[in-house]
Amino acid sequence: MPTKSRNTFEVALEYVSQGVVIYDEDLVVIGFNRRALEILEIPPDQVCVGKPFSDWVRYAAEHGGYGGDRSSTERFEQRMEIIERFESYQVH
Repeated sequence: MPTKSRNTFEVALEYVSQGVVIYDEDLVVIGFNRRALEILEIPPDQVCVGKPFSDWVRYAAEHGGYGGDRSSTERFEQRMEIIERFESYQVH
């Protein structure tokens, strides 16, 4: 992607109201916005581009994310099943 297009995309990503995490086919994070960190309740020092998205999901599950009375391991595994299908989904 040309530099000007990339900069425009990155600026736009920060201004959308939804949390967005972009990862590649290997589930490695290649981009995200601040809103995603707020929704997932992940401290900025715990995330970075190039990290497996599963690390983010595990952190969120271990800190009560994804709801329910199931164990953090069960919540993590269920969320990863959804993610690995590469289908659109929303976290409420």
